[in-house]
Amino acid sequence: GGSGGSTKLSGEAKYHQAREQYHMDRIKYHQERAKHHREQMVRVAGAPGAPPSPAVEERGIKRIVFVDLSNTCRSAAAEGMLKQAMQKQGHGEGYQIASRSTGGGMAEWYKPEVARYIEQESADPRMTSHAIKRGVSLSGIRSQPISREDIEAFDLIICMDQQNQRDVLQAADHWGVKSEAKRKLRSLTSFCRGTSSTEVPDPYYGDKGGASGRVFERVLDLLEDGCDGLASDLAQGIA
Repeated sequence: GGSGGSTKLSGEAKYHQAREQYHMDRIKYHQERAKHHREQMVRVAGAPGAPPSPAVEERGIKRIVFVDLSNTCRSAAAEGMLKQAMQKQGHGEGYQIASRSTGGGMAEWYKPEVARYIEQESADPRMTSHAIKRGVSLSGIRSQPISREDIEAFDLIICMDQQNQRDVLQAADHWGVKSEAKRKLRSLTSFCRGTSSTEVPDPYYGDKGGASGRVFERVLDLLEDGCDGLASDLAQGIA
């Protein structure tokens, strides 16, 4: 009825107001981050005010891995989306972008004797069909668990939710590289510009009995927002 519409409108108005405030906060945060980064670069490069040396530039973030539980939905789509976002911005060359799982729910997945039994899977067909509508192909992506070598090789380890981060740290602790993992861990939503969500929810089980399509689209909105923000940060050297 009519009363429901007005309630919805005020709810939407509040939502957009909150989004606007969040966006302003993000801009301020990135300005401060860019300033800090410039100061750091100057310090590393040597003389006060000197431009950073090429060697410093080359040490920038080049290898990014996305992590979730199974590496068939969120992280797989994030891999495809970041590749697309980097290409759009003309910065696709020289970056290694990948995705991994935290064992798909298997206990002690990080132990070699368990990891060898984890089978590779293609991306979830529902995520694949929703992603392709946005021009993102997931056809070549096969799931695999994150390894000690990954933690050492990648510059950023970007998780979808807090449980993913806990699982990565537990594995890293077992491998003896916990401090390195901790330094490289980020949440994808920390790069989002248009949401105050702190996690990217797992769309695997749909919407508690509702239409799963809405959930996948919502997740892709978050992934797109985060990957666009990350691509922008990488291009500016402030990720």
